[in-house]
Amino acid sequence: MRRPKASGRCWRAWTRFSTTTPGIASSEVQSAHAEGVGASRHCDLRDGGWFREKVTVWEPHRELELELHDCTLPVLRLRHHYTLTADGSGTRVEQRQEYQLKYGPLGALLDVLVVRRKWDAGIKRFFAGLKDFVEKRYPEPS
Repeated sequence: MRRPKASGRCWRAWTRFSTTTPGIASSEVQSAHAEGVGASRHCDLRDGGWFREKVTVWEPHRELELELHDCTLPVLRLRHHYTLTADGSGTRVEQRQEYQLKYGPLGALLDVLVVRRKWDAGIKRFFAGLKDFVEKRYPEPS
């Protein structure tokens, strides 16, 4: 059974690779196409550093998966999988994140001691910022 389609506002905000979202200072499309599987972009972070990511799953208004493939962060691999579902008059966004830090056993220890908590807090700020961003930039039609 197919899930109900989530809000087009949320999907548009999230998948416009040439626009910035919370935490991203600038975003530039790096691929021949800006949407769909294989689309990629380079992002400069507001707090410094940068990353490049590409789309690995693209199911409009339902699922999006991004894979980081180069960055200044201490990350060896990172994959974000987002599921969007209609929830009353809004959209529920769920995220599953898989990552591995650089530096082998030291990276694993840093993850347990520091990184996981910082990323959890950052993800919460990101979702709060995304909600605000969508509501202000893509208002409901009147």
